[in-house]
Amino acid sequence: MHSSLELKPLRRRVFSHPWPIDDHLTQIVRGQPGGWQFLANPSGQLPYQYLAHYVTTVASHWFVRPLADLRMLDWGAGKGHFTYLLREAGAEVTPADVNPAEGEKILGRVEALDHPYRLPFAGGSFDVVISMGVLEHVPQEVESLKEIQRVLRPGGLFFCFNLPYHLSWVQWAARLLGNHYHDRFYGRRQTQALLTGQNFQILDLWLRQLFPKNRVWVRNFRLAEQIDQWLVDHTPLGLLATSLEFVALRP
Repeated sequence: MHSSLELKPLRRRVFSHPWPIDDHLTQIVRGQPGGWQFLANPSGQLPYQYLAHYVTTVASHWFVRPLADLRMLDWGAGKGHFTYLLREAGAEVTPADVNPAEGEKILGRVEALDHPYRLPFAGGSFDVVISMGVLEHVPQEVESLKEIQRVLRPGGLFFCFNLPYHLSWVQWAARLLGNHYHDRFYGRRQTQALLTGQNFQILDLWLRQLFPKNRVWVRNFRLAEQIDQWLVDHTPLGLLATSLEFVALRP
């Protein structure tokens, strides 16, 4: 295990890399309803590309093992696109969701979750667990975190993305317009206390995405993403970012 790995500079390098847009994924979702079209939009797909490469880059460096030798759980796989991107990068991933039929359109098979928080896996089954916009929706977040820790092996990593930030202008604008899609918002101190209480150690925590891009088609989408990242990292506008994200260690 590479415990001295510096995650912050690695994250910034991976996020700024010009990862290619997956044309096959774009073709898959083109025949699906409107809720899938963010993946056909390069501005919408790009963040999932660099987040997937961040997971695989950190995991391979952290465990000092080939990706194919690591077991990953995509907890709440949803449409299945993140599992798809991880697999394209060479990872071994188990997708699981309360609605497996949705992800099966892309993946073929998704493990069904039929309990509010219990997971149908043995303790220590996974090296990595990924939560992509899931934790804020579960009915019992503490019990869910305990389950994630249980299925992670000691020294395993928990990646949490798209956690709605409590100061986000986008989140509050959506609330004012009547969109209550997210059950909870999260702040830095709240998140740190929540994870510490479940015996997780935060290795890296950051804010991401100032401007929504899923529904906006931008010609120079890579430049738009670079500007967004720079504003979040280097100006006070970052305090209004959309998502709070982290990587945590199961000691």
